[in-house]
Amino acid sequence: LLKKVNEDLTHNKKLLAESSEKVNADPADYIASLNAGNALLGLGDFDKAIEMYNSTIANVTSKDESSEGVVPQGDARYTSTHKDAALGAKAMWGIGSALNQKGDYEGSVDAYNDALKEAEATDPSNKGLIAYIKSGLADSQYKLGNKEGAVDSLNQAKELKKQADTDNK
Repeated sequence: LLKKVNEDLTHNKKLLAESSEKVNADPADYIASLNAGNALLGLGDFDKAIEMYNSTIANVTSKDESSEGVVPQGDARYTSTHKDAALGAKAMWGIGSALNQKGDYEGSVDAYNDALKEAEATDPSNKGLIAYIKSGLADSQYKLGNKEGAVDSLNQAKELKKQADTDNK
């Protein structure tokens, strides 16, 4: 177990160093900010992780070649024009996870619900991601004492995971 913990720590430190370098070079690099957020989450620096996830969300937009300019996530044109559509949902999941680990379960539930809406709007076929978000939601619901909601979310997550596993075979 100690070996695994040390490997995870080493991985997160390396990922953070690499991602931070990229974010410093290009603050709009939403993939690097997502990776930095994930590393910070793994290292237990929840407030900085949330900052990085918020940076990801702010920068995950698609340039529309028309006169309308930037197309925000959730817009019908977003999914078809942006190859990284699920990154906003992943960042929102990260915020939910960080808030959960900080003990802000209500904030966590809100963030997970936002992540679900984003994932379902931008990448509804990504059942694995939606299952992952629902699992986090179930944990926060349980910690708030909403056992019925937690069981429902967990059962949905299990079913989605089965579907994702079947789809990936």
